[in-house]
Amino acid sequence: MKNLFLNLQGIIGIALLFGFILLFISNKRQNKSINKGIKALEKQFNEDLEKYNGQNFFCYNERKQQHLFIEKEILPYLAHNISIIHLDKNRQIHSTEDPSFSSNLLFHLKNYNKFPHLLKIREGKIIDKSINNMFFSVVNQTLDKKVLFNEINDFYNDK
Repeated sequence: MKNLFLNLQGIIGIALLFGFILLFISNKRQNKSINKGIKALEKQFNEDLEKYNGQNFFCYNERKQQHLFIEKEILPYLAHNISIIHLDKNRQIHSTEDPSFSSNLLFHLKNYNKFPHLLKIREGKIIDKSINNMFFSVVNQTLDKKVLFNEINDFYNDK
């Protein structure tokens, strides 16, 4: 009876060891698969950066009803070479460019919560600037709108 019990323990131990080995191998394969997916996304994003090199973007959201002011007072006066990225209250992206690429651009913002944002792509790099403080100074009428437009134009004009 004692030998049977020891044999049973040995069999259970081997089965557990085998299970852990299979789990380890499976996780390793999943990690490789995930890493391949991440690398593919990074590669695609870098290709998109090349594709959109020289492109300008104006990004805004619907926080504090700012979108009404932006859509009425700013968007109509932006240069035609500026693409628009709008993040709605449900965090859905509406863009004049590829939504997947636009989503990645927003992910790379330095101050994600400081909308509106200016973005430009130069030599494979994303350059961004929040105009949040200046924008709300214009909205609150403590700053002339011309100052804001000068800031926007200066950002997009490469010097």
